[in-house]
Amino acid sequence: MLSVRGLSKRFDDKQVLDGVSFSVDKGETLVITGPSGSGKSTALRCINRLVEPDSGTILVGGLPICELDSDELVEARRKIGFVFQRFNLIERLTALENVALPLLARGVPKDDALIKAASALERVGLTADASKLPSEMSGGQQQRVGIARALVGDPEVMLWDEPTASLDPILAGEILDLMRELACEHGKTMVMVTHEVRFALEVADRVVLLESGRVVEQGTPQEVFLSPATALGTLYGRLVN
Repeated sequence: MLSVRGLSKRFDDKQVLDGVSFSVDKGETLVITGPSGSGKSTALRCINRLVEPDSGTILVGGLPICELDSDELVEARRKIGFVFQRFNLIERLTALENVALPLLARGVPKDDALIKAASALERVGLTADASKLPSEMSGGQQQRVGIARALVGDPEVMLWDEPTASLDPILAGEILDLMRELACEHGKTMVMVTHEVRFALEVADRVVLLESGRVVEQGTPQEVFLSPATALGTLYGRLVN
């Protein structure tokens, strides 16, 4: 479903990614973790070219993402849902309108888009809040709207960029519970960037551990956290013991 090979990216004089490779099969949940500044979010954003990689190959459902022109990339992104750290909602639009926006942008008739948006909001437990503006919702509710927006087009791959990073512990717990539910759905392919090691141990099929832009551990959560081969893996393993 997703294959990343030799991914490299430099910002000015800093090598952020240095030959990163991993793959995700259909229906798998992959967690990317590592210290701050290790390249986690950059790797995720390269998958749909929110960040342009310097080199490497990325295949999503067989599509060579790095080789697509702008029109082809727009079409490919319809197969990729993205949940941001910050909610990135449009303040003047209601929750329902924010969720419907990606469908309207691709030409779906308004009535159909609103019906699908309402269904996506129901899926994340926000039916009663469909008419609220972002300013009228808590951070956790706004993140749920962001998740519904990513889900509304029924993407083949879901990318999650530290979706609990901006939330307090209680709201973060609510979002992690929702992510657990979605990770258990049959056939949903997910790549999650998170610092939540216990969560990764619970929901991930495989884990990629990054350090200074390189993959230092890769395998099942039990292999990476409970039987690590590196000093960094050992440090992360202590977080679940």
